[in-house]
Amino acid sequence: MSRGRAGDRNDVSTPSGQGPRSGVKDPVLRMPDATLSVEPGSTVSTTVTVYNASAIVEEYTIEVLGPTAEFAQAMPDRVSLMPGDDTTIEVLFSPPAGAATDAGTLPFGVRAVSGVDEYYAAVVEGTVDLGAVHDLDARLVAVSGEHRWVGRYRAEFTNNGTAPVTVDIAVLSGTEDVGFALAPDQLYLERGQTDAAFLKVRPRAPFFMGAPRRHAFQLAYQRHSERAPAVDPTSEGTLDGVFEQRPVASRRLLTIAGLSIAGIIALIALLPSPAPPAAAAVPPQTPEIQSIEPAALTASASPATTGDPVSAKTA
Repeated sequence: MSRGRAGDRNDVSTPSGQGPRSGVKDPVLRMPDATLSVEPGSTVSTTVTVYNASAIVEEYTIEVLGPTAEFAQAMPDRVSLMPGDDTTIEVLFSPPAGAATDAGTLPFGVRAVSGVDEYYAAVVEGTVDLGAVHDLDARLVAVSGEHRWVGRYRAEFTNNGTAPVTVDIAVLSGTEDVGFALAPDQLYLERGQTDAAFLKVRPRAPFFMGAPRRHAFQLAYQRHSERAPAVDPTSEGTLDGVFEQRPVASRRLLTIAGLSIAGIIALIALLPSPAPPAAAAVPPQTPEIQSIEPAALTASASPATTGDPVSAKTA
């Protein structure tokens, strides 16, 4: 227990302007259970005993101090005591559900202030361990979900809870036809922070032409923190994605190629036909003169010379 005063004794005046009243003493406070634990949306309580050590009748105002004051209540918050008497009050802590209050160990104080002279007061102190609210928002954004060679995705995570969390990420593939590259595979998020991991999906076997092929996959994530409850079914989740693999030869490319080939054929058809090559000149041939032997000439001329057919026949 400690005295809870706004300043030094000499800085506090009584309503009459005189020094502290005689016979008035600080109250005595006792709190058996000073270490509390509560989850947002729940209530926890403790008790404080107030003892009037003064020689006069006192009326004490009870206050809760510290960061828990906004969701704490003293019941009752005002007590009257005869000299030497005591009473017990209850202090309730009811943190709101949701992420309105930071998780962690929060100090608090319960103060009793004299109604006769506010100089006289006492404070008893404790702590409340406020559980964490976990609220993780996750989504998968397709940066380039339709491509011939590679698909690109961004997995975004936002920590809307009351405590820092670590998020582990892994790829769950439903097919062996594509490969994956994920970076980073772990994120650390403070309260209210957003961060992202980046994923590449690459087909193992591109194809030249045909209908697009769809490859479904999943990203699995799991968050954990030092203040996570023992059983938390919301700590895990999956994000569904689809990569649409396009053919290397797209319809547009095939159309352009067909038009190009048709244009080349038409251009060739419009070109003038080349002239036939000139016939090669044939050199004149000189007639061959055969030589006749003299004996043959003599034999063939003898009948004509003699004019005697009989003689020629006889010879």
